[in-house]
Amino acid sequence: AAVLPLTLITATVGLYADRESKEAPHFTGPWLEGGRGKYKGQPIVIFGGASSVGQYGQSFLNGVYSI
Repeated sequence: AAVLPLTLITATVGLYADRESKEAPHFTGPWLEGGRGKYKGQPIVIFGGASSVGQYGQSFLNGVYSI
């Protein structure tokens, strides 16, 4: 149970943190204006999706969880 907050934060930062590099992915968070449903229907590949962080990432992008 102690690992859940860590995996939640890791997935959130990995998907939604601002990046200085233009090559790194950056998604608009669902809590920001225009973010909810912005990527609906668009395909994405998550490497390591079977890990706990990958599963949270999949859930965030599928809209199961909202922060």
